[in-house]
Amino acid sequence: MSANTSSILKTNLKLDVGPAQPRVDATFTSPQSLPEKVVVFVFGHGIMNDKDHPLLAAPLDLLAENGFCGLRFNFPFKQKGVETVDERVVLMETISAAIGWVRTRLEGHELIVIIGGKSLSARMAAAYQAETKEADGLVYLGYPLHRPESTERLRDSDLYKIQVPQLFITGEKDPYCRGDLLQKVLDKIASPKNHITIPDGDHGLGITQAGDDSKSLDIIKKVADETEKWSKSHYV
Repeated sequence: MSANTSSILKTNLKLDVGPAQPRVDATFTSPQSLPEKVVVFVFGHGIMNDKDHPLLAAPLDLLAENGFCGLRFNFPFKQKGVETVDERVVLMETISAAIGWVRTRLEGHELIVIIGGKSLSARMAAAYQAETKEADGLVYLGYPLHRPESTERLRDSDLYKIQVPQLFITGEKDPYCRGDLLQKVLDKIASPKNHITIPDGDHGLGITQAGDDSKSLDIIKKVADETEKWSKSHYV
């Protein structure tokens, strides 16, 4: 199911990350009219894709139809067209710039800021929140809990420092997030947490690069529906 784009507003923009970095592309989606209390999702991409990947773009479009806002953005390395991922400090500065833009754009509204995104961005959002405690919640679209060949080394330390709600949406067959290992992590997280498993999903939850086949569209709708349900249970 695709979004009714005539019912939402979509703005392409540039984010200023810092003097040593290029301005990065971002897209802001919102309903035609904003409620007084605005839930806004700030999502980044994975290593092998960008802000326009259907796992980011399509759910945020669907959520905008139902009154939510979303900002999806590129990291500088993707803007430059290089494969080497930015240093941690640059990734963190990019997330900060995206949140700052949202706060300026939606000034005057009561804001609920949810950060996260796909894979790399899920991990960095957790690190950012553990350090800054700036967001009101996190949504992880394929959290990279471990490398496929290194399941004994978990990337879980930041998750235990987060005190706001966290939503994990993972693929059943994700080689970067084995279900039994994630469950052990979830059992140790003290803050509110929810976990949605996509049957037969991989690290991209089962969505193709184009995201326009029937299976992908069903998954996209489920991601949007579960994110909306989770948001309403905690914030609306």
